[in-house]
Amino acid sequence: MTITIIIEELLKDIRERSHLDVQGMEPDVQYRTEAGSDKNEQLKREIVIVSSALTRMLKRHLVDSDSQEADNTLDGRVGSQLEWELDMSERRASNKAQPLTDACHDYMVHYTLARYYKSVNAGELSNTHSLQTADAAREIEGLLYSKTPPKYEPAGGE
Repeated sequence: MTITIIIEELLKDIRERSHLDVQGMEPDVQYRTEAGSDKNEQLKREIVIVSSALTRMLKRHLVDSDSQEADNTLDGRVGSQLEWELDMSERRASNKAQPLTDACHDYMVHYTLARYYKSVNAGELSNTHSLQTADAAREIEGLLYSKTPPKYEPAGGE
């Protein structure tokens, strides 16, 4: 199973949610707080950190990688998409590709916003998105660790 997160879709959802979050604020505070397109570089840096956290959550089920090199630059870490290849049993993976992808997307949106809002001293918004991050993490764990019931075939092929 492959989980693919398209960066432009992620940024679009981050910007839309942030726009709703800052409604009703004074214009100068709204501009400073909102995660608009002018803040893409900062958001991409947060996405790099958040993607590492998601990788740690998915670690048990990730396909082994030969890559033993990493660095802390933005180049090459955030292209047009992020992918995680999961190795899960048939019962564990059954009908979960889309729900797991959606839960990972939500996790990344909320965690990125929580980190971003913390960096611009919007503590209440950061806390709100931290709670939503925790909800998304629980959903991911529930999907990763649940299985469909086994199917028993009657003896003698009846």
